[in-house]
Amino acid sequence: PDAEDMQISYATDLQNALKTVEMTFDLDYVLRLEKEEAAQTRNEAELMNDPPKILCVTNATVLVEIDGAPIMRKLDDAGKYEAVANTPFCLVFDTAKNCYYLKGANYWLTAPNLQSDFLLTAQVPDVVKSYGESLELTDEEKESFKDSVSTVVPKVIVVTEPTELIAIDGVPKYKNVEGTDIMYAENTDNDLFYCAADSRLYVLLSGRWYF
Repeated sequence: PDAEDMQISYATDLQNALKTVEMTFDLDYVLRLEKEEAAQTRNEAELMNDPPKILCVTNATVLVEIDGAPIMRKLDDAGKYEAVANTPFCLVFDTAKNCYYLKGANYWLTAPNLQSDFLLTAQVPDVVKSYGESLELTDEEKESFKDSVSTVVPKVIVVTEPTELIAIDGVPKYKNVEGTDIMYAENTDNDLFYCAADSRLYVLLSGRWYF
């Protein structure tokens, strides 16, 4: 017989032998294996490889990311002021005035809702101001508002889904990569490239390439 026939024969003999063997396992061990397998299956199902939404802007813009629908946390006993808990930004809702307050680097912005334009304001309730002063700027806030001053108010975009921002200082200015047919945009902090061979733009965001 050839090697394949011998493997089949050995496998059949092993299966027959195992039928006559009584095997006992500890119940806790079996339950732990089932739990680990269920967790692995759940994690694989939850793993998402969908690309993020990509926004391209040519003016001063701050991307305020909320992890899903806003989760509100009361700041006072009366429940008049509520902070959005699932964002790294200091974002507070005034239930009486029906408006939001967003803390910048050294100023406050306000808007009637999260989709409207945020405008500079000096009229900030004491509860909201105290809450903002009690918080240290997060890394996201420092990065977002690093080039902003009170006289130059950035546009605010609020998102509740995975989003990446490509910020270009005006019209893209491309410069050739010597010895190639590739150009890179020199007036942006993003890794943005144009390839003449296929007439496509390529960008590197969070370690992944998109075109």
